[in-house]
Amino acid sequence: MKVKHQPASAPLPTLTMPKLEFKKPEVPTLQSVMQQLTPRSSFDASTFKAERAERMKHQPALNPQRLAVKSDAPTFKPNQLQAASTKKPGEVPLMLRAPVQEAPKLKVFTSFADAMRELAPVKKLLEKDAAAKKDELSTTLLANVGSTKTMSTEQKYAAYAELVKASGGTFDASPEARNIVAIRKPDLVTAGTMSNRKGFEGHVGVYDDAMAVVWKDKAGAMHVEEFIANTDPAEQFSKIDGADVNKDGVRDTGRLPQGFYEFGVSTRTHGKNHEVDNCFRPTKFVEVDRDMNHDGAFNDNTRTSAKNSILIHNGGGNVGTGSAGCQTVKSSDWERFWNAASGGSNSTKLGYTLSQIGEARLAAS
Repeated sequence: MKVKHQPASAPLPTLTMPKLEFKKPEVPTLQSVMQQLTPRSSFDASTFKAERAERMKHQPALNPQRLAVKSDAPTFKPNQLQAASTKKPGEVPLMLRAPVQEAPKLKVFTSFADAMRELAPVKKLLEKDAAAKKDELSTTLLANVGSTKTMSTEQKYAAYAELVKASGGTFDASPEARNIVAIRKPDLVTAGTMSNRKGFEGHVGVYDDAMAVVWKDKAGAMHVEEFIANTDPAEQFSKIDGADVNKDGVRDTGRLPQGFYEFGVSTRTHGKNHEVDNCFRPTKFVEVDRDMNHDGAFNDNTRTSAKNSILIHNGGGNVGTGSAGCQTVKSSDWERFWNAASGGSNSTKLGYTLSQIGEARLAAS
């Protein structure tokens, strides 16, 4: 087959490109959109409910037993659960909640006296526990006076502070503030018989109690100074300084009850030569228990004012305690006691706690 070649001078064919046309998209107007929607006035509520009911036919029924959740949590009895109220009977509750605890019923008392009678047993138990605790502390401290073999200074400091609180007092733990704590033993020993009171007339007193000065210095170090002391009246001195309360012609011995008191530095005048000595005197009037029937026991339920005459002072010589009701320290220990107790920041208002073990009384010989 032969191919004919055109001459080089022949013109090339012309290509024609098709013309492209772009149309701008039509944006729907609000009017056209509203025309496609169903008018609000044509909504049929009955048709809507019928369609909804038809859809519900194809859904499985709810079983209340299937609502229970299996877990390790404790289960409640049916009457312990409260369901939210429902409008239709038999409808499954939408919410379960824990039972509401009922408020405790308060007992109403018609008078204060009725309330106190109701609380009396509880009060006795509390007082019994407090008294037992106080006696235990007092007995332990009394057995370790002047010794740190079984109790360190820090342990004694803590024990004395606790004893003050158990006795209803306030322990001053501020730097350099002194606290005086005394422990009264449960008995006294009489000496001889004289005059018209058999068994008690010659009683000159015995140093068989304990007294301590307790404080903390500015550096925080604890200090406990202990002394053999006396907290009971001696019958020999009560005949001179006692008071005849019931006017039977015999002076009634007075004894400071256990408790918490406030004392301050003072002076006293005593003796035939009107000697003046340092002492501690109550900042307020105090009361004393009186031995009205003179049997040596302070159980007559008679308490009278002694004003501010119950002092803490030097007990005098080697014979007797020099006390008609005052709290006394042996002469050999008085200077050390005075320096320890009066050298604090609260010398004008010292807390004095007197703790008694059991019921103290004079013991007839």
